[in-house]
Amino acid sequence: MRNVGLLLFILLFSSLAHAQVATKVTVVLDNQPLPGVELTCGEAKAATNVEGEATLMLQQADTLHVKAFGIHPVSIYLKPGDDITIEAEAQNTRQFLDQVVVTTTRKHLDRRESPIAVQVMNRELLQATQSISVAEGLNFRPGLRMEYNCQNCGFSQVRLNGLDGPYTQVLIDGRPIFSALSGVYGLEQLPSSMIERVEVVRGGGSSMYGANAIAGTINLITREPLADEWEVKAQTTLNGGVAPDYIVQGHSSWVTEKSGVQVWTSLRSREPFNANPDDLYDRNGDGIAETKDDFSEITKLRSASVGGRYWYRPNSRERYQIEGRGLYEFRRGGNRFDYEPHEADIAEQLIHRVGGFNGQYEWISSDGLSYLTVYGAANFTQRDSYYGAGGNSPDPAERERALLYYGDTRDQIVNAGAFYGWGLNEHHTLLAGIDYQYNHVNDIMPGYNRNIDQAVSTPAVYAQWQWKINDKWTSQVGARYDRPTIQSVNAFAGEPAYVGTDSYDAINPRFSLLYKVSSHMRVRGSVATGFRAPQAFDEDLHISTLGGAARIVQLDPNLDVERSISYNLGVEWDYHLNRWEGRISIDGFYTDLMNPFVNQPFTGAIVDNGDTIAILDTKVNDPNGATVAGANIETEWAQTNWTLQLGWTLQMATYAEAREWYEGWASNRILRAPQNYGYAIVAYIPNERWRVDMSTTVTGSMVTPNERLGILVETPWFVDGNLSVQRTWEIKNAHLTLEAGVYNVLDMYQSDVEIGWERDASYFYGPIRPRSYYLSLTYGL
Repeated sequence: MRNVGLLLFILLFSSLAHAQVATKVTVVLDNQPLPGVELTCGEAKAATNVEGEATLMLQQADTLHVKAFGIHPVSIYLKPGDDITIEAEAQNTRQFLDQVVVTTTRKHLDRRESPIAVQVMNRELLQATQSISVAEGLNFRPGLRMEYNCQNCGFSQVRLNGLDGPYTQVLIDGRPIFSALSGVYGLEQLPSSMIERVEVVRGGGSSMYGANAIAGTINLITREPLADEWEVKAQTTLNGGVAPDYIVQGHSSWVTEKSGVQVWTSLRSREPFNANPDDLYDRNGDGIAETKDDFSEITKLRSASVGGRYWYRPNSRERYQIEGRGLYEFRRGGNRFDYEPHEADIAEQLIHRVGGFNGQYEWISSDGLSYLTVYGAANFTQRDSYYGAGGNSPDPAERERALLYYGDTRDQIVNAGAFYGWGLNEHHTLLAGIDYQYNHVNDIMPGYNRNIDQAVSTPAVYAQWQWKINDKWTSQVGARYDRPTIQSVNAFAGEPAYVGTDSYDAINPRFSLLYKVSSHMRVRGSVATGFRAPQAFDEDLHISTLGGAARIVQLDPNLDVERSISYNLGVEWDYHLNRWEGRISIDGFYTDLMNPFVNQPFTGAIVDNGDTIAILDTKVNDPNGATVAGANIETEWAQTNWTLQLGWTLQMATYAEAREWYEGWASNRILRAPQNYGYAIVAYIPNERWRVDMSTTVTGSMVTPNERLGILVETPWFVDGNLSVQRTWEIKNAHLTLEAGVYNVLDMYQSDVEIGWERDASYFYGPIRPRSYYLSLTYGL
């Protein structure tokens, strides 16, 4: 009996020792309950409900981790039975270390815990860099560079790690609905007022976003309604000190216990700017330059956009969300703006009508280990265009021909899918998903006998496994299978149309590894493969002018698949030093391109009655390949009154063998890819009323073509610095902010801009605007 009693005592003590104690955690933000916050304490996991409350069943004391979008993660020691209320703090740019990201895993994750390095640009940083559109802000992350490629229409693209636009996957709220046509002007069309933050993944480390994310992924995350607020901002800019640019942007949100609504809008009116109105050119070919240049370098622009986002959370485990947006934009470059485009010497005119939406359903299990998302998105674009010259010619036949250069483009892109993630335990997390994307573009240019009718259908499946090996090591391995089918009916220069249906199989594995050297230092490495199917990309839907003739890119009928393999290795160190907190990171990258696509110039022409009306370039494969290698260096430091951010990229982008672009002009360097570029952002905030921001981009020398002369040019270095001063007044529950500033303070602008109607409109580099002045007023609640 004595032994039986002892055994019962041991069993009772053991059960008491392992009993789980209910512990209540409440999370509030500005004294309001915060739902959907992820709580982890040891093996116990939960998410707060609409009252901001959750109950954890704890066996022993451990560290409680609190994470959610829009707040700083919190870690606090918690004992079983010690109910606690946590006052969350909203994020801002002065805290770099505790950012939460979603791009690499499709769920909220502390950036420091991600096996893949993620760079974040939030709303306050867009404001500090005086960015009117998303395009302007992208210069201020390592490895990113926005460039403008056309004097006439302002065609722009983002380069990531030295590779041009089509190598980068641009997402809106995680959805790949940025089509080839959207890539021509789309980033400039998105106002900064619609963006909550931008997440950038350099390299192909994440398996979820498609094989064409060779250079990386840029995820544009729209504003999230978190509180009742509204704000209106009006800004006037004088480009070059003479050409006005008027902008009004606004947003408003309303939030209840279970739902939230966010709406935003933007209106813009910009007059064209001519950088050299006093320069003379030879208009009639008599060898005498006697006509003043009247051609624009910055387009005339009229735009209006509106959008909104609504979410509904019926309980703490489910969430519905829908987001929509619409845009109307008129842009025109060239000359004779008071006349119809077909009456100008040169005109590039585009009218865009764009509509899109994104909807999703999210579910998370009660223990926070499993989650499901089902989504659908679409984007529709109608573009009426004019690309042409000769409408002001003394030759009646040329003026008559100018009437034919109008075009019509229709573009539809649809994306749908679902993914499911589950945590087997605290060490293993699996994710699997299906994805389908359909894109149809029809681009008709009757005057140039060009018709691109292309439909790309891509079903895909993917899977990813994240393994937290121990407190030091975390790995992430995944793969994606895509099967794009391209149906094309493409006609160029009056040649017989190419009609074909081609399907491709692409399996792209990706692997990433995180090693925590210490609580302040992390090392990451990744390897990934990539794939691009032979199809029309954004630059193929853009037409520039040269010598009064259009420049058209046609696809080689034998264009083949392009493949790649990329490697990334980086180290990141963060530290607190007295009042300062900061981070330093160095990231090396190497990308090997096999069969890369290249536009070979001057491969043909369209001639009418002896006059060249279009010059043809051909997109071909370079069988010798190309490589892009380099390093991104970044540091961010902040304290109460100061913020400092610096980034620099060193890179070499070369073809395996030199390419002869023009007779006697060969180079192995990839064009328009500088070996050095970087940025700096400094903010001084002495108190809540005053703020001073200084932001600068530096672009090193690069090789760019001047096709009018048929030569390669080594461009000079540029420093594009901005300066602004803000003063804020608090008026009851509202705020009023007056801001004055200067763009391109040093007035470093391209000195050899082409002039006259025979100019090479693509010979355009450096800052988009010369020294310009602006004044803005913001009022909000």
